[in-house]
Amino acid sequence: MVDSSRIGSLDSKHFGFIESILMKQGVVAPIVTPDLVDDESRNFISPRDLSAKYEINAWKTRFQISVDVQHCFVLSANANAFAAYTPAVPNTYYIAIFLGALQSNVIFPKLIAHPAVRRLLGLPESLGEIDHPDEVVVLSTMVTSAFLWLVNHELAHIKNGHLHLSNRISHGMFSAEAMQLTNLQDNNLTQHTLEMDADSFASGRMVSWIIGYSAQHPHHPVLNNNMGAFRLFILSLYAIMRTFDRADWSVDNLLAYSHPPALIRCSSLATWGGAFLQQKPGIGIDLQSWLAEAAECIFAAEEALTGSRILQNHGDLRGFFFDGSERAPWNIYSDRMLSRWSKLRPELLPHLLGGVLAPAQASPL
Repeated sequence: MVDSSRIGSLDSKHFGFIESILMKQGVVAPIVTPDLVDDESRNFISPRDLSAKYEINAWKTRFQISVDVQHCFVLSANANAFAAYTPAVPNTYYIAIFLGALQSNVIFPKLIAHPAVRRLLGLPESLGEIDHPDEVVVLSTMVTSAFLWLVNHELAHIKNGHLHLSNRISHGMFSAEAMQLTNLQDNNLTQHTLEMDADSFASGRMVSWIIGYSAQHPHHPVLNNNMGAFRLFILSLYAIMRTFDRADWSVDNLLAYSHPPALIRCSSLATWGGAFLQQKPGIGIDLQSWLAEAAECIFAAEEALTGSRILQNHGDLRGFFFDGSERAPWNIYSDRMLSRWSKLRPELLPHLLGGVLAPAQASPL
């Protein structure tokens, strides 16, 4: 039974700390408490709240981590989330998730209604009944997988010591997704590298979740095989990442912002996923099929999100990866991240709470 008297696990005496971070980000929004939301909103938030608690506890058990992690939701339409730490409260970390990062009521229904996405998933061309069981399961899977990925992304910032690089990070904490540091290109290269590290951890956690979830739906037309389940995950992940993109982002000013755009993040994760699947032949997805399917998912999601005018089109970014030269911008960018990771890794190791970091000679992906 859900405790309706509380949302999140943040101790009320720490509200001030999270609120001070919000103020420094220029966000005027309260932390969600039951009296601030109606029954419909509470019914939407409560399952996310329970999922966050479960993921945090599972993460602590898996890596034998004893620190306290408190989470809360912020009543803001901004697409944002952040992990935070303050030396004033040792052995305690915080995760704040803005309600705008859970835009499933807007983004995901329009995503699965778009013809390009429906063709990719093998759903009937016309939407039909929105409450059809198959459609409901598709929507629920996308909402759940995107949220779980987001929570695990923040947990990666905590586990891998990112929050303790305070000499590079504003306000003594690490804010994922929307805290942009204008024109601090060297700092932003560091943050891009840390983002890729957190992305890969979160995606690794989700692989096992997706396979297990697929096994629970043997008769569903999309989820009855691993590839179908992975398609849904890539679509939902790209959509949630895409909401974090800056509207004025372009290849020419890549390091003007603290986070790489969704296209680069998902393309990198597709490469990481291919390497992972090669090590797990039992999953039954070969490398070429995976890379082709991942690309189709990204293209379909982009067409749906921009064609429906939910998000602004960034233009054709394929030249970032293949511009006809031997050293496309992507190669230069990834080499810079690889070099930065080698420098960051020794600084992160003393703060690693559990598990391992990617080796210095390899990308954090």
